[in-house]
Formats: sequence, C-alpha cells, structure tokens
Amino acid sequence: MLKMLSKTSDIYIFPKGKLGVKIANILDFRIKGFIDNFAEGTLRLKDIKNKDSLVIIASVTFMYEIAEQLKSEGFNNIVYFTNLIKKCPELKNWNSSFNGLEEDYINHKQKYENLYKLFSDKKSLQVLNSVIEYRKTFDINLFVKIAEPPEKHYFEDFMPRADVFVDCGAYDGDSILSYINFNPDYKMIYCFEPEAHLLRRQSLP
Repeated sequence: MLKMLSKTSDIYIFPKGKLGVKIANILDFRIKGFIDNFAEGTLRLKDIKNKDSLVIIASVTFMYEIAEQLKSEGFNNIVYFTNLIKKCPELKNWNSSFNGLEEDYINHKQKYENLYKLFSDKKSLQVLNSVIEYRKTFDINLFVKIAEPPEKHYFEDFMPRADVFVDCGAYDGDSILSYINFNPDYKMIYCFEPEAHLLRRQSLP
C-alpha cells in the first residue's frame, strides 16, 4: 500500500483535521494538499482537476459519506485510512474501536468459527464473514458490501412511522430530511442543535 502511494504523484488527504495531519506526518512523501468541505486554508473538491488523483479519507465517523461524495464527483482512486493500519500500526491508537480487533480474533478463533453454526440465512452469514475478515485485515470495503445505504441508517423499513419526531443534535438537518422521506405523513418535528453555525446551514422545508 505505501509503495503504491509513494509512486503516485497526486495525493490528497480529505478532510484535514487532526487525523489528516497525523497521516500526512506518518507518510514519508509529500502530499499535494488537504481537501475539506469547510476548513479554511484547504482545497475544495471542485479545485482538483485531475480525477485520477488518489485521495486518502482521514475520517472515522464520515468515511462512507466522504467516499460517496468522492465517487459522485468522479474520483475513484480512494484509500481509507483503515487500509493504512497494517503498514502504520500507530493509527490503531487513533480510535479505541480499532484496538485489539485482530488480537481478539486470534485469541478466540474457535469461538468466532462457532458463530457460523448459529446462523442459517445468507444475509447473516455474509455479515458475520465480513466482520471476521475485517478484524483480520481492516479492509473497510468489507463493510461497504454489507452496509445499508446511508438514508436507511436510522430509518429501516421495520420501524414504525411516528407522528412526532425529535432530533437531539440535528447537525445540518440531514437526518430530518431522511425522516421526512421515510414518513411524509409526520405531524410535527422538533430539532435541537447547540452549534449556531450548523443551524444556519439547515435547509429544511
């Protein structure tokens, strides 16, 4: 992975943030810049003219959303920061959810294998296999194969359509728009967001 990166001339990190800066410091070759949707002093995606540029996603929380944004703009040379963990073990410590995953599988391999006996449907077996392989490889693409689309993360088909929806931590209103699509017959929506600049970004009906 690192050898491939070192041979690529146009490398960007998206977004900047603390993780992005850490990755830039770990890599022993020069990146062309940071891409960010909001941070000052960084590039916007529209500034990158070479669609063959390689973009490293330096985010845990918004990995999928950033990947979808990149793909929608024609960027397909994408590296998730989790793909770097095998070559840069110090990145494991960035988020506690990565600590001990591989070790836990190695130490309890038989227990993991026994889980296959508990499931018979194809979907459950596919999810289990992807989870186990991820613990061994940190390949985030394994999750992409089994993940529900973002618009269904909170509002799956089996959920009831409630008349009143309360969003505590509404961010820029993205979940509210998803709920409106999920339940167009809602009666009332209440949203709370302590960050004023995020409230100003909300574009709700």
